[in-house]
Amino acid sequence: MSPLHSHLIARSFSVIIVLSFCLSVAAAQSISLELAHPIEREIAAGETHSFTLNLTAGQYAHLVVDQRGVDVVVSILAPNGRALVRVDMPNGDRGPEPVSLVAETTGAYRVDVLSTSTKLPGRYEVKLDDVHAATESDRKRIVAQDLFTEAKALRYQRTKESYQQATQKYDASLTIWRAVNDKLMEAFTLYEQGVLYGDTGVYQQAIDSYSRAAVLFKELKLPLSEADVTTNIGWVFGELGDTQNRLAMYDRAVEIYRTAGVTNTVLISNFASTYAQLGEYRRALNMHLQLLEMRLPFKGTHRDRYHPPQYRRLLLSSRRQPESTRLLQPVAQVHARGRRSLLYSHSVG
Repeated sequence: MSPLHSHLIARSFSVIIVLSFCLSVAAAQSISLELAHPIEREIAAGETHSFTLNLTAGQYAHLVVDQRGVDVVVSILAPNGRALVRVDMPNGDRGPEPVSLVAETTGAYRVDVLSTSTKLPGRYEVKLDDVHAATESDRKRIVAQDLFTEAKALRYQRTKESYQQATQKYDASLTIWRAVNDKLMEAFTLYEQGVLYGDTGVYQQAIDSYSRAAVLFKELKLPLSEADVTTNIGWVFGELGDTQNRLAMYDRAVEIYRTAGVTNTVLISNFASTYAQLGEYRRALNMHLQLLEMRLPFKGTHRDRYHPPQYRRLLLSSRRQPESTRLLQPVAQVHARGRRSLLYSHSVG
């Protein structure tokens, strides 16, 4: 075979590969959302999947992205490409991401599902729940959704003024969610409100918001979110110096997670921190070692790092230095293999 012939064949293969890739991308972006036809897909870390939502002017649409092991952000863009809404609920990598829209113009709207994971793939399901002519109640939902999104952005600014504005917007959105009987969004708003109160040291109101959210999540049969806010209540009690109620809330959260078949490493870290503060260093150390054992199979796929000095400080504090070599062997072995990205889940306590 001549060099020219080989070059032409190689070039043809390259063109085929490029065209196949372009076709696959185009196919993914051309998937239309239809009522009663949920779509389940796997998404890679940092990847965006796009879907088409065809609406006529004045129509209301409600869709839900169910996260199944990956945290995603859901955005909707108008036919002209203008960003309309972007949602990210406080439920980590499992649970619903609801989003609503009232079409201003007729056309193809784009729904983007973005994975916020940096390393791991995951699965999700996107489902178009409802499409109908927009009512006054639907338009109120859009107002509440905008208030919720704006409040969250203000909370992230972390200034005195932004916290005050965020509080007002959360309150306004809660009033609307209750008026339209949207218990899911009411629960998420109470959750976010609890975070804000915790950030600003208004602890009793944080407990109140989290507690009301927990009741709603339980009613909605969302045990992971219920356990999450229960964990946060425990953290707030810790900030108030109430260790007994802190551990009681953590115990309750553990039971909820266990019933749901989930082990929450952040909660274990919270427990360990609490026992260390109480001077129960042996118990705290055992929990940290349990975390290390749990994270070994993940090979550093988590978000934060687990620092071995945590173990040594506990050992020195407990004055059991003769045991330090044996108990720190797992850490040394991990580092010998170069796995320095085992994380320490930042507890809220």
